[in-house]
Amino acid sequence: MIESFIDARKMFYTIRQELDRGMDRISEQAKAKIEAAIQDAELTAANPSLLPPKSHPSPPMLPSPASIAPTNSANSSPTSRDGATPNTDPRLQGPSQNPPPQPSRQQPPPRSNPPPFFPLLPRRIRESPAPPPSYIEAAAKVCEPVDVTMIANLKDLTATYRSTASLMSESQKMLNLATLARHFPTTFSRMVYSTLIPTEEHEPDLEDEEGELFWPGQLVTGEGLGWVCLMAKAMILEFGKPYGYKGLQGAVPKPNDAPKPSQRPSHPSSSATAPR
Repeated sequence: MIESFIDARKMFYTIRQELDRGMDRISEQAKAKIEAAIQDAELTAANPSLLPPKSHPSPPMLPSPASIAPTNSANSSPTSRDGATPNTDPRLQGPSQNPPPQPSRQQPPPRSNPPPFFPLLPRRIRESPAPPPSYIEAAAKVCEPVDVTMIANLKDLTATYRSTASLMSESQKMLNLATLARHFPTTFSRMVYSTLIPTEEHEPDLEDEEGELFWPGQLVTGEGLGWVCLMAKAMILEFGKPYGYKGLQGAVPKPNDAPKPSQRPSHPSSSATAPR
């Protein structure tokens, strides 16, 4: 949980200080290009003569003379005879003709989902009930170059987001309010009955064992890391108290027997007086 809150804080300030301004600049440039592309599409729709000429396909080949020659076979029997009585036996008749198709009801055309770049379209296009497909196609072809710094920041953002989501999904399985109530009742009561607010991370003392705490809020705000550290410290104090844990007061001091750096002896010739 501590690592996920650290990564979330990094993401928040990277977006606020760099990515947000950079994406605003790129979006404004893309909007201008989309507006120009739609104006070209409108001009082309108003003047079809501006369309490039279409290439005419090659004419179809004529049929072979052999395929249209009459059949001269003497053994062929006529298919029908003049004056013959038609056979009314339904068993000898061919398949009956299908009934004429009934007119189907006019189904309304399905509404397609707006494209991802819909917010970048001009307002008059976004507010129209059915934007012409040519306008959407013209806008979809617009491209805007992105520098390597922006690419690196975006890649770092996506990688950090995936890592943060993975860490948080694992931590919330093991550390939650139910776990605190069951295994750390003192820390749980310090959180549940707290009167502090999310922005008062500076109020509690890290070594205090009875002060109020606060359950860490949403890491998407970039804050809450202090509350996570305070909660972790309270859990350590509560767990280690039966074993005599004293926190920083019980830290073993470093031995003070290290040799001190000796003073550099003065050169003998520096103190001697020069001969007269």
